[in-house]
Amino acid sequence: MKKILILSACFLLLLIFFAFRLYDDPVFTSTAYQRPAIISCSPSNTSFINKGFGALFASQTGLNEEITVNDNRIAAGELRNGVLSIQLETREGSWYPETHDGNALNVYAFAEKGKALQLPGPMIRVPEGTMINAEITNSIPGAPLVLHGFYTHPGNSTDSISIPYGETYKLQFKAGKAGTYFYWASNGTLKEPYSGLNLPFFKDSQLSGAFIVDPPGTIPDPEERILMINIWNDTLKGAISYDKEELTLNGLVWPYTERLIYEKNKPVHWRVINASNQEHPMHLHGFYFKVTGKGNGIKDIIYKKAEQYLEVTDLLKPHETISLTWTPEREGNWLFHCHTLFHIMHGSFLRSIPEMTEDHMNDISTHARDGMGGLIMGIHVLPAKNEPTKEPDEKINERALTLIVQEK
Repeated sequence: MKKILILSACFLLLLIFFAFRLYDDPVFTSTAYQRPAIISCSPSNTSFINKGFGALFASQTGLNEEITVNDNRIAAGELRNGVLSIQLETREGSWYPETHDGNALNVYAFAEKGKALQLPGPMIRVPEGTMINAEITNSIPGAPLVLHGFYTHPGNSTDSISIPYGETYKLQFKAGKAGTYFYWASNGTLKEPYSGLNLPFFKDSQLSGAFIVDPPGTIPDPEERILMINIWNDTLKGAISYDKEELTLNGLVWPYTERLIYEKNKPVHWRVINASNQEHPMHLHGFYFKVTGKGNGIKDIIYKKAEQYLEVTDLLKPHETISLTWTPEREGNWLFHCHTLFHIMHGSFLRSIPEMTEDHMNDISTHARDGMGGLIMGIHVLPAKNEPTKEPDEKINERALTLIVQEK
């Protein structure tokens, strides 16, 4: 009994020692990501801390290849005579969702075989009726890779493929009905069910890619953009932690996301895919957009003209998709962003950033760039080419207005 008590005491001392080592790690103690005082947030959730967590940060390992950011403009594979041949593989890599001045996150991602890892994963885009010959290799050690979305659309949410580590799975299927879809995978790191869905998070959270099927006999608009929403987060159970999240559009966080440049009065077409494990009310500044289709990644409904409707904000639940069109009728700078406040807040746990002062918060000239972050895409509308000069409006009599502002 005496020996057992001595061993127990030694174990307890070691446990306390390692706990303090973790507490002193700058990854966990950094205050760089503290949210501004204008909104009260819950305390940081540290339930994720476990042995080996530090390996998620590339600055501590330096062993993984860097993941390239994919703007979803180039389709993967080789399409010939109605058959797409594509070879994909999964590997671990280092991802910089913000800037190289900060840390990277080590995550799992897809790549075309022998090519660089991409985030989002390589885009599949084919006409309706295409036969797909696919090979998927799992190079992630541990549990088998469970792959979803490689089937004829519309599909079945229970359809999946299990690929053990080091093995390659070959399959052949028709693309199916035209629509906006995506594929995703996990090697076992799943979040608690959201509306009946077990969805990946943490290192598994970036294992997804767009899967677009175009109507037969049509040529895709080369200017159409596919925007994929992803989240890296660290919580598995209980309340969502807002202290350790990376919310991205096509692999990047604002203000590092792409700037979309359009010409005034020229129609714009988007497909937005929510591949994340959270819902997002997506809002377009300055303009209405027309919803032309909506789906859930498994099936997609393309609306007839009479069924299409106008919105400025559309709620995308986890794994939902939307097709939309809009016309930039005014020049200037605009934003497309999630309307959940915590998803567009200033802050980072990957890099040191100056704390915002009250002056910075109220400076409208820099607020969008320096006072916001997360799930935002910038839009710049240029003047229309050869637009005729508009005669000034007929002068009208001025009116004196009195504006009274009171606090309740």
